[in-house]
Amino acid sequence: MKKSVLSKILAFFLLVGFFYLKPGQALAYYGEKYEPADGRIYHGMGQYVTYFYSEQENWQYLTEYQQATGKVPLLYEAYYSINPKLDQVPFNSLNLNPNLSRLVQIGGNCQLVNHNCPYIILLGIGYLDFEESDLLSGGFNFANSKANPEAILRGDWDGKIRQLAREIKQIGSPFLLRPGWEFGVGSDGVHQQANLTPAVFIACWRQIQDIFTQEQVNNVAWVWSLVNPNQFDYLSYYPGDERVDWWAINYFTTDQINNGDSFLQAARNHRKPVLIGESCPIHNGGTENSSNWNSWFLPYFEKIKANSHIKAFIYISNPWNKSNFWGDWADSRININPTIRGNYATEMANSHYVHMNEYLTNPNIIYGDSLPIPPPTLTGDLNSDNVVNILDLVIVGSNFGKDYNNANTDKRADASGDKVIDIVDLVIVGSNFGKV
Repeated sequence: MKKSVLSKILAFFLLVGFFYLKPGQALAYYGEKYEPADGRIYHGMGQYVTYFYSEQENWQYLTEYQQATGKVPLLYEAYYSINPKLDQVPFNSLNLNPNLSRLVQIGGNCQLVNHNCPYIILLGIGYLDFEESDLLSGGFNFANSKANPEAILRGDWDGKIRQLAREIKQIGSPFLLRPGWEFGVGSDGVHQQANLTPAVFIACWRQIQDIFTQEQVNNVAWVWSLVNPNQFDYLSYYPGDERVDWWAINYFTTDQINNGDSFLQAARNHRKPVLIGESCPIHNGGTENSSNWNSWFLPYFEKIKANSHIKAFIYISNPWNKSNFWGDWADSRININPTIRGNYATEMANSHYVHMNEYLTNPNIIYGDSLPIPPPTLTGDLNSDNVVNILDLVIVGSNFGKDYNNANTDKRADASGDKVIDIVDLVIVGSNFGKV
């Protein structure tokens, strides 16, 4: 085949691909704080909650998850109240706020069977005030609590905010902070209270962030974290690109997975990486029901793979049904179901995910462009002969449109890894044609 003819064919593939390649399939790197490189996704687990579970239970759920998946997550989720009431007698005896230095074990003997690891903490910063009788009786629930932004804006809570800032600075390792998570009236979130209006929410965000700036805390990234963006005008709560590093969304139900695409597109428009802040199947039996692998987990991971700017996720592996703390929510622990456990462990073996072991080997991985896209190192080299040429195009062309799961299909043709052999795969090979 003459070179000019081949060039025209490749140009055609690229032209068609320009129109047919989905926006979410393009690689994304925006250079935000602690954003991983193109094609990399932080593996995270939650959640450390001292009020609903004992410290022993929290560590048990973490180590069970690690052993079930065969991986230590890089991110670990926890929550912190900036309400100074919790430091006063008798509430201080409840230990509602975590000891952050115990969550981040720098230099520890990190293994699957323990929690002596330097986890990067995703920390929810709570604005809630509490009914004293609820706290002391053990009957606390979010329905009886309310946000107290007035106290934040008056400066009443500045001391507690400053204490948190100094503690994080002293620890020195990276933190991801999500102030007032699950905000928005009508969002069904933790911070959906009517007094936390868009203007007030933004003012609280700035108040907290400015204190961290005054304390010269440089080891934090700021995460704007919400739930159910289809239920309210979420952009009216936005503090601005210059004050936000990451966007975050929760996926607990298939409806949430399906109804968050406008949020993902908005994040892309603002050039912000997305973190799935909280996620697990809470209905239909949770992880006790093997069918949830197909109905919840597969759409969940497909959503991540279809949107390359989703750069991190938190899976909550907890018994939500313990003591009826969360109503009808189900047990979501990975380790309790052999089918889900095996499938999940297989998914976590994908080289796109960044686990603790890789971070320990190369701490600079959190600075994004310090690490290349994972294998194959020569994109488009489907037959592994160290050159992208007509032979690779033939592999795609001879399998074009075939059922990926058919035994006669050459799965090497799936250059994009989406289990569909289509124009996207031709574009990948064509755009790398001639590389060695």
